[in-house]
Amino acid sequence: MAAALSPLLSIRSDPAGAAQPHGHRPSPRSVPPPPHSAVATALVARRAPKLPWYRTERGRRWAVASCLLGLYFVTPFVTVGGRPLLGFDRTTLRLYVGGVGLWMDDLFLVLLAVLLGVALILLFTVWLGRVWCGWACPQTVILDLRDQLRALLRVRSRNGQAVRLAKRSTAELLFLLFNVAGAATLVAYVIPPGEIVARIRDNTLPFWAWATWGVTFTLLYGELLGLGRRFCTRVCPYAKLQGVLFDRATLVVEYDRTRMADCIDCKRCVKVCPTEIDIRDGLQVECIACGECIDACDAIMAKVGREPRLIQFHFGSTSAEPARVVRPAVVVLAVACVALTIGLVHAAVGRAPVEVSVLRDRFHLFHVAQDGRLMNSYTLVAENRTGAPVALTGWVEGIDGLELVLPHNPVSVAPGAVYRTRFVLVLVAGHRLAPGNHPVTVRLMTAESEPIRVAAATAFTVPEATERKPPRARGKTE
Repeated sequence: MAAALSPLLSIRSDPAGAAQPHGHRPSPRSVPPPPHSAVATALVARRAPKLPWYRTERGRRWAVASCLLGLYFVTPFVTVGGRPLLGFDRTTLRLYVGGVGLWMDDLFLVLLAVLLGVALILLFTVWLGRVWCGWACPQTVILDLRDQLRALLRVRSRNGQAVRLAKRSTAELLFLLFNVAGAATLVAYVIPPGEIVARIRDNTLPFWAWATWGVTFTLLYGELLGLGRRFCTRVCPYAKLQGVLFDRATLVVEYDRTRMADCIDCKRCVKVCPTEIDIRDGLQVECIACGECIDACDAIMAKVGREPRLIQFHFGSTSAEPARVVRPAVVVLAVACVALTIGLVHAAVGRAPVEVSVLRDRFHLFHVAQDGRLMNSYTLVAENRTGAPVALTGWVEGIDGLELVLPHNPVSVAPGAVYRTRFVLVLVAGHRLAPGNHPVTVRLMTAESEPIRVAAATAFTVPEATERKPPRARGKTE
């Protein structure tokens, strides 16, 4: 038995391999496959020991994909203080993140978040290669789910035609329903899920929701069926960028060229590759770093009694010197990510709970009353960004003798509401001011143990005719 196994377990003892000089690295195609003896065939055909899911690339990848899919489908149902964890309110044009409502003037936070996302993608690409493509990209996750459904309902040669058709139809139907649910979940980020069900039942779901649902499903299902994995290799621009962002120390899926003789040329790595490449040809733009070839090769190595990891994740080339994981490009991008994160957190925490603005009345700047008082008209806009109603008491500072006159003082603003009201600033008679615009500040404060204080700057206009004569008595003539 030992004599029969020796050609398989020690390929370098083959005369073709023994004639190679020291340091020679033949190409994978030049390595002859082992002899197809009965013993070798039996070894390759036997079942490899089954590893726990967390020790295989596919198992770890499915764990990541399950978490991402769970987050996508569960997030619309989660609320924080009665507000969605993540969603968009179409009626008030507010974006909710973590239960915090972002108003239109807070959209610079979204810009910071987008910049942070771009910096993170660049960092992970330079550092970890195309791990995003193979482990977290929605395209890959959904296509892997489709392949898993087809594998669970795999068609066997011994099945009859009716059984084969039923299994294939069931797999495609489940995949279609998944896409319908995915498109509906996208709508649920705008309309709460419970409201969607009620509106469908009452036939009151708006047209834009139906259109979004239908267009999303059509594009998603059509693209997945029409392009599939070809989207990654022919359409996606991220695959083209990797040639610019990769360096000699980027994490890649690498075929160990120092162990070429261990390869038995079974082509399992090619058969399981989603993009149908041969990893033995070196790094290629089509590789999405999914690790399927690693699991397939490890299984074959276990069958033939060789060391695993003939194909593996590696920083740089396995035949070169150990790569430096921490290098200038990684440090610069990491510092940029930290700086953007600090700026985003600081800007989000520093948001005022109540935002107040004062708008001048452009068509009626000032008015002189009969008793000599000078009035300026304004509009007060108060935005309550808290989850509780607030009562704001207002006054004005900056000019002696100037009074703030509101229809209601204090002003009550409901939670999450925008309150608008007209008011006037009145300069009492007897106070003289030079003509022109005089800066003033309108202040409002809540009557609480820890009050909310807000202020808005504006101007009080005094006309050119500063000398105001008292009104002439009626009935008298000069």
